[in-house]
Amino acid sequence: KAWRGLSAAYRRAVEGHSPWSPDDPDPQPVLIGDVRADPHLTDLLPVFEREGIVAIGFIPLVSSGRLLGKFMIYFDRPHELSAPELQIAQTIASHIAFAIARKADEAALRESWQAHRLLAEAGALLNSSLDVEDTLASITRLAVPAIADWCIVDLSDDKGGFKRIAVASGDGS
Repeated sequence: KAWRGLSAAYRRAVEGHSPWSPDDPDPQPVLIGDVRADPHLTDLLPVFEREGIVAIGFIPLVSSGRLLGKFMIYFDRPHELSAPELQIAQTIASHIAFAIARKADEAALRESWQAHRLLAEAGALLNSSLDVEDTLASITRLAVPAIADWCIVDLSDDKGGFKRIAVASGDGS
């Protein structure tokens, strides 16, 4: 989120407002040359007036055919966006969407790498000892904090119950 010159009250009033549904397959820019003339915005007119907003452009942030959010442009007087202005706004929105998608992809790659590293370590531990209890204790310590705050391993016993083999927690207890 970024903004300049918009009040906290305005941001709260319009939070979550979007001209598109989250699953819109082809969101297009919505350009409102004068908010006072748009019946869909009647409830927001007092907020727009306090901020001095008269014209708005909603530019979709899209990556891989998925709506990520919106890029907003505001004007303090009636304004019809020209084709070059719209092209610049869409180019900026495209760059923002690319950056968002790149960051999400980087995070997913990091998580995938961490999962592979965890599986490799678990595999090495499973092959390191024939002692089941020692091995499972090591696995529970590996699981915390990588995938859980606590990890408990109970194995079934001959009597139809379970026997606690290993426990690990993030606080060391």
